[in-house]
Amino acid sequence: MKKSTLITTIAMIVVVVVALSTATYAWFSASTVSTATVAMTTTATSDWMIFEGAGVSTNNENDTNEKAYTFTSAAADAITLSEKNLQKGLQAPSSEAFANSISIDGTQAVVSSQEFLTAKRASQSVVKVDGDPTVYDPFVLKVSNARGVDDKSLKVTVVINAGVSQTTGTLYAAAATTFDIAYITTKENATAQQFTRGYSKCATKQGGYVSQDTVTEYATKVNASAFASGSSSVVTYGSATTMANGEYSNFKKVGQTPSAEETSWGLTAGQYYLAYSIVITDIDANDSVYFAIYPWIDGWAADNSAGGANYSINFAFTTAE
Repeated sequence: MKKSTLITTIAMIVVVVVALSTATYAWFSASTVSTATVAMTTTATSDWMIFEGAGVSTNNENDTNEKAYTFTSAAADAITLSEKNLQKGLQAPSSEAFANSISIDGTQAVVSSQEFLTAKRASQSVVKVDGDPTVYDPFVLKVSNARGVDDKSLKVTVVINAGVSQTTGTLYAAAATTFDIAYITTKENATAQQFTRGYSKCATKQGGYVSQDTVTEYATKVNASAFASGSSSVVTYGSATTMANGEYSNFKKVGQTPSAEETSWGLTAGQYYLAYSIVITDIDANDSVYFAIYPWIDGWAADNSAGGANYSINFAFTTAE
């Protein structure tokens, strides 16, 4: 287990989403899908322990997609998760019923897997979808207070890293990347909370969807919520490549000497990024936080311009000062 010399750095998870750079495999093609590598790497210290959840379907007749996740493996320096097709293209939650939820049953996290549609923006309020919805499991994690000290605060930061040398597609895809994170602590009588970058859900269509179907209305819009002071909750997709003084004005840029916080987020000099944070307080010595994490590239926001991207999404868990 690696020890960090940075006081604020406790643990980091890196989800790398890589799309092929040729138009032949563009996300928006109806006939081909780009391949992607999804890797999650943890760097653990003695302050926090991170565990990967393994899910087994429950017998809940009212929710056939419900799974109970167990956490039996110790946190390691590097954990690689199986690739999820959700990160391969432009997606949208398939109905107004979408609700990323999580609860605790003993030492297990109970999560309902959600349905997404392959979808791309055709105009400001229209998306075209490709076929039936697909069920995807979230990334399910458990983060435990291992320091033996009460009343710690866990800072959760989502860092969308567009890299140093980025293509237009990378900037657009990064600007369209969204996420929905449900979490719950093990404290008595705790209720689930959401950490969400805003997105829209596809309207529910009676009888299902067919290839190249068109959805001409927004279903319920989910607004960005629970961001820490100073975090940006809205980035305009259409202006992702806007320049100011020779720099991309919609992204933060790491200087030649990254700050301690930027280093704790896995960033290096010259990289452009977006960062969104919350702080979960009052985590005592024996407490844990369970997370159900859905990241995707929002089909309501992104169109063909988001093809050929190469960037990463870092989920960083640090101690808030």
